[in-house]
Amino acid sequence: MILNTLNKIIYTSIFLIIFLFPAYLVRFEILNTPTTLTEILIYIVFLLWLLVLFFDKKNLFLNRLKRVFFQNKLLLSGVFLLVFGALTASVLSMDLRVSFGLFKAYFIDPLLFLTVIVSVIPEKDVKKLIAVFLASGIGVSLLSVAYFLFGKVTYDDRLEGFFNSPNFLAMSLARSEERRVGKEC
Repeated sequence: MILNTLNKIIYTSIFLIIFLFPAYLVRFEILNTPTTLTEILIYIVFLLWLLVLFFDKKNLFLNRLKRVFFQNKLLLSGVFLLVFGALTASVLSMDLRVSFGLFKAYFIDPLLFLTVIVSVIPEKDVKKLIAVFLASGIGVSLLSVAYFLFGKVTYDDRLEGFFNSPNFLAMSLARSEERRVGKEC
């Protein structure tokens, strides 16, 4: 009973995190460590996922994860090499705090989230994930239009919405559009 509830919470939370990707803009510190709302949501879902792994005797999540990663040796090798290279660069950096912060944000957090997604979301629901990502892009677009209507533009009349710059808005919307175009092809 509790496992079923946790599984539903994790499944739903994955979609929520994807919809709330722009929440990375909400920044704060925990124990003198900078973090974002998106990272905290990923950590909570990952901890719930670990809890399910610990109590689930059937090991459904673990079996699906093994099937995806260990049947795709090239994927596993690529992920390992990428993380190893990034870790090496972080260790050799002059500013370890910044370097490890970037390593955490750009490599560890996405890897944790990917692990949860791969083990929880069945292939038949991947289109739902893409739809939620697109819905997030539509929400950002509509909110940005509202900013425009209220005259909230940069000094050079470019629209930035709630992002830190017009370029961030453009990149966010381009990713959403890229997913939509890829889905149509």
